[in-house]
Amino acid sequence: MSRGGGIYLSPLAGIGRPHPSLPRQGREGCGRVRGPLHESELGERPPHPDPLPASGEREQRCRAVFDSPPHKGEGHNSCRIATLLLALTLANPAHAQSVESFYRGRTVTIVVGYSVGGGYDAHGRVLARHLGKHIPGNPSVVVQNMPGAGSLRAANYLYNAAPKDGATLGVFARGMAMEPLIGASGTNFDARKFAWIGSGTNEVSVCATWHASKVKTWSDALAIPFTVAGEGSGSDPDIFSIMLRNVLGAKMRLVSGYPGGADMTLAIERGEVDGRCGWTWSSVKLQRPDWVADHKLNVLIQLATQPSPELPGVPFIFDLATTERQRRIVDLVLSRQEMGRPLVAPPGTPQDRKEALRSAFDATMADPDFIAEATARSLEVNWQRPKPSSRKARSREISAPKRTAISRGTPSCPKTFRSRSPAATTRSLGRSWTEP
Repeated sequence: MSRGGGIYLSPLAGIGRPHPSLPRQGREGCGRVRGPLHESELGERPPHPDPLPASGEREQRCRAVFDSPPHKGEGHNSCRIATLLLALTLANPAHAQSVESFYRGRTVTIVVGYSVGGGYDAHGRVLARHLGKHIPGNPSVVVQNMPGAGSLRAANYLYNAAPKDGATLGVFARGMAMEPLIGASGTNFDARKFAWIGSGTNEVSVCATWHASKVKTWSDALAIPFTVAGEGSGSDPDIFSIMLRNVLGAKMRLVSGYPGGADMTLAIERGEVDGRCGWTWSSVKLQRPDWVADHKLNVLIQLATQPSPELPGVPFIFDLATTERQRRIVDLVLSRQEMGRPLVAPPGTPQDRKEALRSAFDATMADPDFIAEATARSLEVNWQRPKPSSRKARSREISAPKRTAISRGTPSCPKTFRSRSPAATTRSLGRSWTEP
C-alpha cells in the first residue's frame, strides 16, 4: 500500500499501477501497467480515488483473469469460458476461415526441386502464372527453386517442414513417389501421404550423347565406355542410367550431383560428360531447339511406356528388354512417366483447400491462355487427372521390398515383383493420387 492508494489489479496485466498517459479523470478503470511504483510517481500523483478494499475482504473491483487464483462463482466461470473459447479460436484460424477468405490477399509458393532453366522449372513457372486466377480468393503464385539431390531435398522439405495450410505446393521428380522403394536411404517421407494435386503431362524421355562423342548409337553404348550426367538419387537421369547399365548392359558411368537440367546441358556442351539419360524430349526441344534442328545430339534410345512418333528409327526400350526379368524391371521404372510433372501439397493440408487446389489445377489445364503459353514454349500438356482410390488398395500395392535389383545390381528380381505387375507400385500413385 502506498499513501492510501493501494496496489491495483489490471484485468489484462495483473498487478500494476495507472499508466502515466491516462488522464486523471479516467484512472478509475483498470488500465494498469506492470512493475513497481517509483518514488517519483508517488510524489507527483495523488492516491487513487477508489482504492481496493482493505486486506481480508473478498471483494475486488477488478480481478486479473489470468493472474488471479480460481474462485467459485457464476460470473467468474463465464469469464474463464469466454477467454478459453477466444484462445481456441485464435489458435485454430484455419477452421474459422472459408477457402476464399484464406487465399484472398495471400501468396502461394510453388517449391521446385530443381535449378532455374530446366523442364520442371519451366513447367512450374508457366503453371504459376495461371493457377492463381482459378483458386478461390485469387492469390498470387510464385516459384521458389530448391535444388538438391535430384529434388529429394524439396520432397523432404515439403513433407517435414513446409507449412501445411495449403499455401505451399511442390514440384519434384516424378520418380520421388517410388524413391523409398528403390532409391537411396535419404528419403524422409511416405509418398502415400502427400496431397497429390495433379500432373500436366506424361513424358517420353531419351538417352542422348553429344555429336562429338564416340557413342552415337545404342550398339555403341553396349560396347564403348562413356559418361552421363546425373542430379541425385531419385531423379530420372540417375535411375534411368543405373537401369540401362545394370539391366541392359550399357557401358556408361554416372557423374551425379548437377543441380538441374540446365546445368547438365551445359556440362554436355563443355565436354564434361558425353551425354545424359532420362532426358525428357520436351525439355530437349525447350532448352536446345537448335541442337535438335542441327542434329547436334545422338539419340540412343527412347525411355517411355509408348514410343514417340517424333523419334522414328530410335530404338524403343521395351523392344530391347528381351527377358521377363528385364521387362518387369523396365516396366517398374518407366511407370513413373505417367506422373510427368507432379504438383503436390504437404500431408495434413486441410481437405477443403486440397479440393479447391485440385479444382483450380483442373481449370488451369483447360485454360486457353495456359495452353497457348505452354505450347509457345514447347511444353507438352497432356493432363493427368488423379482418380479416386481407396487407401486400403493403395497401401496393398505399395507394400514393396527394401530395394530392387535396379539399385543394387543383383541378379535376382524381388519376389513382390515376380508375383504381380511391378508397374502397379507407382501406377497406384501415378493414376490414383487422390486421398480418401
